[in-house]
Amino acid sequence: TLTNGTLLFADAGAMTGTITTTGGSLIVSGGATVFSGGMLNTSSALTLSTNNALVLQGELGFVGTNNLNLGTGTVSLSGGTRTIFTQANLLTLGGVVIDGGTTAGSIIKAGGGTLGLSGTNTFTGGVTLLQGALSVLNDFAVGSSGSLLFAGGTLQYGAGVTADLSARFGAIGSGTTAFVDV
Repeated sequence: TLTNGTLLFADAGAMTGTITTTGGSLIVSGGATVFSGGMLNTSSALTLSTNNALVLQGELGFVGTNNLNLGTGTVSLSGGTRTIFTQANLLTLGGVVIDGGTTAGSIIKAGGGTLGLSGTNTFTGGVTLLQGALSVLNDFAVGSSGSLLFAGGTLQYGAGVTADLSARFGAIGSGTTAFVDV
C-alpha cells in the first residue's frame, strides 16, 4: 500500500497480490512488468507514464475507486486467454495488445467496470464480454481477428471510431442481454 511519497519498481519482475495506492506516485521502470494474477487498486486517478511493456501471465484485476491508465507500453497476452476484471471505474490499456508468442491471445472482460482499449491491437483470439463495458477507442482496438462474444455487458464505441465490427459478433445466447453503444 502506497499512501504518500513514491513507490518505485526499478527492475523487471513478476507482481502478484494487490498493489494499492491512496496517494503519491507509483513508478515502474526497467523492463517489462509481469502480472501473474492479482488486483490493482487506486483511490486517485493515475496514469503510468513510464510506458513499460506489460506481460499478462494471469488474470488482471482493477478494483480502484478512480480511473487507472496503464500507459502506452505493449501488452502481451502471454499463454492465450486472459481475464481482465474491472470492479467499477475505467481501466485503460493504451499500448498495443499482442498475442503472447505462438498462442492466439484473447481477452475475457469481467466485472461491472469499464475496460478501455485504445491501441492499434494485433491480438488474434477475440474478446468475450461478460459484464460491464468494453470501450473501443480505436478502429483496431479489439484486435486483428477473432470473434466478439457477448454474455452480457456493453460494447462502447469511442469518439471517432467508425469500424463496423458486426461481422465479428458471435451468437448471443438465449436470455442474454448485450448492448452496442455507438
